[in-house]
Amino acid sequence: MNRAERILRANLYVRPSQLRRYSNQMRNYSLEIGNGLFTSRAIAHNTHIVSFVGEYLDDPEEIRRRMQRSARGGYMLGNTTLTAALDCFETCERGQCLASYSNCPLHCYNIVKNRSASANARLVVRVIRQGKYDWSLVSTCNIPAHEEILWNYGVGYKYPDTYNI
Repeated sequence: MNRAERILRANLYVRPSQLRRYSNQMRNYSLEIGNGLFTSRAIAHNTHIVSFVGEYLDDPEEIRRRMQRSARGGYMLGNTTLTAALDCFETCERGQCLASYSNCPLHCYNIVKNRSASANARLVVRVIRQGKYDWSLVSTCNIPAHEEILWNYGVGYKYPDTYNI
């Protein structure tokens, strides 16, 4: 981890998300989604925020197997052909992958700002060398201090239904 990333990571923290999902039963955005990733200082547009930390996988069968484990949550990043993925479940459980706490704003409402949630970061995958990649979040706008870091997981993404609605 380079010096710039160490400084940025020191300014990131985890707390309950400001986002809520829609409840069909209550007919409003009241379902909590868990924790979120926040920044304690402003982040400039197009700035590297944090890298994902996890186990790199290149076996399509193993990738499919891990993606089907419903109890593991959504801590897998992968390409569309399932030939490369990063499994962040264990590193997130150990508190080593702060990026895994960043949420998806799709189908959510920000209760602090009283508006639909929108992304302020994007996923960037860089090839470092053969078989070695850096999966990280980069800001897509200026992000004020104490703002939640949000990125779109994909157009078809919906939060796992873990609540009794």
